[in-house]
Amino acid sequence: MLKKDRKRNDYNHSLLSKVLFSYFLIFAVPIILLYASLYGTSRRLAQREGTAQLLSFLTSISNTMDEVFRSVNFVQSQLQGNTAFSNDCFRLTEYDGVRASDYRNYRLRQELGMELYNLYLSNPYLDSLEVYTPYGNTLFGNYAGDTRYISTEPTKGQIESIMENAERAAQTGERSWHVLRPDSKEAMFATYSRPFCAFNPSRHIYSRAVVSAKPLRDHISVYDPAGAIQFYIRIGDSPWIPISGPGTVDTEELEGFAPGEASGWIGFYSGDVPCLMAYFRSRYTGWYYAAAVPQEHYNVSEPLMTEYWFYILGTLAVIFILTALFVSFYLIRPMKRISGKMREAEGGDLSVRIRTGRRDELGYIGHRLNVLLKNIDTLIHTNYETRLLKEGYELKFIQTQLKEHFIYNTLDSIHWIADKNHVPQISRIIFDLSRFFRLTLNNGSDYITIGREAEVLKSYLALLNVRMGETIDSSIEVEAGLENERVIKYFFQPVLENAVVHGLRPKGGGTVRVRFTSPEAGRICYEVRDDGVGISPMDLNDIRICVRENKSDGKYFALMNLNRQLGLYFGEDYTFAIDSSFKGGTVVSIQFPKGCGIYDKSDDH
Repeated sequence: MLKKDRKRNDYNHSLLSKVLFSYFLIFAVPIILLYASLYGTSRRLAQREGTAQLLSFLTSISNTMDEVFRSVNFVQSQLQGNTAFSNDCFRLTEYDGVRASDYRNYRLRQELGMELYNLYLSNPYLDSLEVYTPYGNTLFGNYAGDTRYISTEPTKGQIESIMENAERAAQTGERSWHVLRPDSKEAMFATYSRPFCAFNPSRHIYSRAVVSAKPLRDHISVYDPAGAIQFYIRIGDSPWIPISGPGTVDTEELEGFAPGEASGWIGFYSGDVPCLMAYFRSRYTGWYYAAAVPQEHYNVSEPLMTEYWFYILGTLAVIFILTALFVSFYLIRPMKRISGKMREAEGGDLSVRIRTGRRDELGYIGHRLNVLLKNIDTLIHTNYETRLLKEGYELKFIQTQLKEHFIYNTLDSIHWIADKNHVPQISRIIFDLSRFFRLTLNNGSDYITIGREAEVLKSYLALLNVRMGETIDSSIEVEAGLENERVIKYFFQPVLENAVVHGLRPKGGGTVRVRFTSPEAGRICYEVRDDGVGISPMDLNDIRICVRENKSDGKYFALMNLNRQLGLYFGEDYTFAIDSSFKGGTVVSIQFPKGCGIYDKSDDH
């Protein structure tokens, strides 16, 4: 019992879990997938928009710095083309102790320094402009906040830092730019040149123009006033040099990254934070300008999406709980009640009924189960009555078997005596009666062929006609092909007897016609038609009601019993019709299916 209950509980839980699982597949999974798709699309759009903005910033920054560097290179070109300046530099000599010569050098240095200073002032981006001439060992310098500077004793480091890069620039033929200070706060960019003497090109002076990162930072601040973006530059194969930004993006993973395209972007992680970097190569200097920022900087909808995600999860959880409660109370609980009633019916109590006021599918199931239980109860009672009736027939059959030989022997004796004493009427009556009994008993079989049944009815009519004084005109017709059809033998004689007793006898005689026909394939019709006194409309209506409802106050018992037997043998697959008019005769017909009887070997003689 516990095992069965456990199975029932498992079934209920299984139904609930299946419903909830279906809910999860139908509602939760699509919503989650939709959210994931929207979230991914939002991130991709933010990434695309962020890189597009960064590339736009970097392009503008690169163009601005190119203009700065181009203007500074133009100053160098002016210096290169100023042959008077270079020639004067070569006229300088070292101090030789002669005051006139010393004064001349002094005046020349001042003139050269002023001319270089004017050139320095012509470009606002220059942080410093320096020229070193080995003739007179003089370093001319112009620095922000220090105006002009002339040194006749420059240090070795000052000289080498200018001459080496100037020589390299002269060899490559390019006015390349270099990072003078890679410090992000004090970054300096320098370019070098080597002017020569007009009348002697083998003689050179060396110059260096320096630009600070301030113009770059000023331009960056226009696009990134909050300072949330980390900007870098990369010169050749050198590492990425930070220029400005919060310093929150760690580019350690990008140390080995060397862009191969003029512009583009990559994604990387700074610790656990997803970031993206856009880069752009200058068309003038060949430098790479880059900007790195966490992806959430542009994905402003991500916090809102996260908030919505919690709302969605909460809503799904509430719907999930409400669905579970609905299924439990509105489906599983009624099904448990129905299951409980069915268990009571399994125990033998077919009087149980499922009471529900619902008009949905479960209500319909409950109603149909009630109908099923009622039909089963009716069927059991019907089968019980059928068994009792069958037992009664079997008892009568046993009694008949015991008396059969005695009756036959007695009738044969009477027939012999009547024939011996020359009483042919009695002899014929006894012969018909013996023949009627022999055919009716049919060796105890319930089934008989229509041909033999016609002989039984013929003998029966002969006996009735003797009683009626030979006033009955009768005929029995059997449609060709029906002679060997097997039928149940109990339904034909009572109909014929009613026609004679209730129709013809009150009239004093008349005509009765018996027919066996097949009105349609697979069916047999037995019809008895008389021209007797008929039945009044009121009595005919009472007969039909009693037969249809199987109820009577003592009248029409034979017809009710006949209809009841037809129902027991054929179920609902038969028709029993009575048509009559007062003083106009009566027609009784019975239609039933062919082959309904069980083959009985006792009838094969």
